Amino acid sequence: DATAVAVGHDGLIYTAGMTGTVDNNGDAYAASNSSVDGSQLNLWRLGQADDTDFANAMAIDADNKLYLAGRTETDIDGDGTPRQGLSDAFLAKIDPSIEPEIDPEVDPSTTDAVQWIEVIASSGEDEAFGVAVDDFGNLYVSGGTNGDLSGQANAGGSDIFTARLTLDGNRNWLDLLGTGADETGREVFLGDRGMVFVTGATKGDLDVGINNSLGSDDAFLVRYTSAGVLE
Repeated sequence: DATAVAVGHDGLIYTAGMTGTVDNNGDAYAASNSSVDGSQLNLWRLGQADDTDFANAMAIDADNKLYLAGRTETDIDGDGTPRQGLSDAFLAKIDPSIEPEIDPEVDPSTTDAVQWIEVIASSGEDEAFGVAVDDFGNLYVSGGTNGDLSGQANAGGSDIFTARLTLDGNRNWLDLLGTGADETGREVFLGDRGMVFVTGATKGDLDVGINNSLGSDDAFLVRYTSAGVLE
């Protein structure tokens, strides 16, 4: 199941999503394909055998490194720490110049190509849907959570989270935005002067200005500064 596609600076086509496993679960993956005939060149997997992991979005930086954002139901980073809730959001960096492990018994998340995996987790259900990278070494991710994150209380239902990280996976800031109903951040994209835009869906009155919900599901657009200030 492919959920994202992008053209790399090396001219290859990269896709990301979820690939099945022999135990009927799934791993998140990134794959490289020839732009000439579409043939697959490499496939990098992230996940563990006990449950499902998948990538929802992908971004590529100026050095041709891949960043995957998605959902994990496993100890995806392999550090022995179980997930905190039903699922955790994750962000991973892959160097596609390093070939993946070919031994199926090797934990795919330990391959040298996977530079780091950052988990964003609450005691509830968390999932990342959007990721973007700027020219200044900043990485932005958006998604949804029905738990508390970074000391910020959930407003009710699912709330939007937006975070900025360095290209080394260190989190600079995270903001939680929501109402008593359900909201989810689906896409994050970058504008001029460091502006960060997040889009998604809300069932509540997401009153960051003057607009209130007009139906069961409304679209929203919010803007942050690069420092995480909601405007």
